[in-house]
Amino acid sequence: MESSLYHRLRKFLDVSTATIEPQSLRPAHYVPGLDGVRALAVVPVISLHLGHYFENWKAVFSGGFLGVDLFFVLSGYLITSILIREFGKRGTIRLSKFYIRRALRLFPAIIALVMAHFVYAYFSNMPMDTEIRTLSSILFYYSNFQIAYGGVFATDLGHMWSLAVEEQFYLVWPVLLILLGPLINRPRVLAWVVAGTICLVIFWRAWLWSERSGDWYWLTLYPRTDLRADSLLMGALFAIIVLPERAIKRWLPLVGSLGLLAVLIALVFITAKNASFLFYGGLTLFAFASGLVIFSVAKLEGWWSILFDNILARGIGRVSYGLYIWHMPIFAATARYTQSYPLVLQITIALSALLLVTLFSWFCIEKPFLRLKPRFD
Repeated sequence: MESSLYHRLRKFLDVSTATIEPQSLRPAHYVPGLDGVRALAVVPVISLHLGHYFENWKAVFSGGFLGVDLFFVLSGYLITSILIREFGKRGTIRLSKFYIRRALRLFPAIIALVMAHFVYAYFSNMPMDTEIRTLSSILFYYSNFQIAYGGVFATDLGHMWSLAVEEQFYLVWPVLLILLGPLINRPRVLAWVVAGTICLVIFWRAWLWSERSGDWYWLTLYPRTDLRADSLLMGALFAIIVLPERAIKRWLPLVGSLGLLAVLIALVFITAKNASFLFYGGLTLFAFASGLVIFSVAKLEGWWSILFDNILARGIGRVSYGLYIWHMPIFAATARYTQSYPLVLQITIALSALLLVTLFSWFCIEKPFLRLKPRFD
């Protein structure tokens, strides 16, 4: 009996099994350890946001909000790798199929969240005008600019701004790569173009922060796509870089370890009070360290496999999308209806509900649509 349960658990968690699509249809460039990087990104975010809703909760990761930046870098790396690989094989990028694959991955869970939150808000007597405006901005991926420009927004859905940034990147970046097509076969030149664009974003963000810095000003700058593009482009830069095998084997283990150490230090010790440091280049430094980690996971084996390519990390990473989009609404609802309960019980209820909803989202909403993606590969 125990052996049977073990094999069932491993079949669910082990990304080497054909749980999303048949193994023969899984891309050869798939890197299981990158699911572990997703886990590293989402766990600090959840830890931090528990403290937003439950009094006396001490977040382990005061810089948990930087987990979003780690997601950005990973997204930039993966999307750019896919697009460059397709361009190399076909000499072009099929935008329609790319957008369909993105829609199959993102839309089903988002639509389910919007519908569920609308029902919850209605029966909880929340201000429906605010809720409808918020849900509309989430559904059409402009919530980051609604927050930045002072529009009304439901607080328990504030984390959805990051998905708007990523979706806007997905819309624009493939088109730019097509326009830069001749440079794709010249990766050094393309890398310099991307690096130069990152520098422009750094200076643009620093200048705006120097003009009118302050606590309230954080939200007017932090969610804007033009000021967060450096993290996504940093991932793209690492996808473009081509290193000789000798350099990878000799230097990457040390460099990747230093990058991981920097990421962990930032996640544990950085706070929103370090806003000036972050806006004056700290966000880009964190993105660079994240890129070192992602590049190392994609290229190396050995002890990196233990850290990122293990059952627990991969399991969390695989359902990280559901964990991310559902965690704040569930935390807010739990805090609202369990105020009189002890803190430990509140946290237990919140995390249990999050786990159940995430698994339901994965098996019943996300996974059926993911099976359709190979048709558009």
